[in-house]
Amino acid sequence: MNKSRRISFLFLVIFLITLSILIFYLIKTTAKHEAINTVKEFYREEQKGNFGTSWDLFHRSMHQHFTKDQYIQKRAHVFMQDFGSKSFDFTIGEVVHLKEWSYDKDESPIKDVYQISVSLTFHSVFGVFSLEQDVYVAKQKDEWRILWEYK
Repeated sequence: MNKSRRISFLFLVIFLITLSILIFYLIKTTAKHEAINTVKEFYREEQKGNFGTSWDLFHRSMHQHFTKDQYIQKRAHVFMQDFGSKSFDFTIGEVVHLKEWSYDKDESPIKDVYQISVSLTFHSVFGVFSLEQDVYVAKQKDEWRILWEYK
């Protein structure tokens, strides 16, 4: 191989490696933002009292813990009756990618999960208080879905 072909070949290899790294980074970044947006959508629906819509964003594994009707009743009861709260704010904290994670010690792990810290601040008859919860987000049929830990 002459010198100009070697330089062209080397340039092509460097270009392909750079392009591969860029594509990998973009895919991972997009997945992270989609997972965060799912969590935001979930809590925006909860803020509006649309607990049925937020239940629809649960992973199928969560549907084993609550029927839709049970979830709507319990969530409304806890937020509105027990807490005496008509509103809450939420903030998204740290986001960590987990290669695999299991919501229950007896369940098989789910691959490619995002652990997202969420802080809920309630404005209630008892004053202002916050709850911290790690929310997990995993793909289910090409859609990001919410999971909670039950270990």
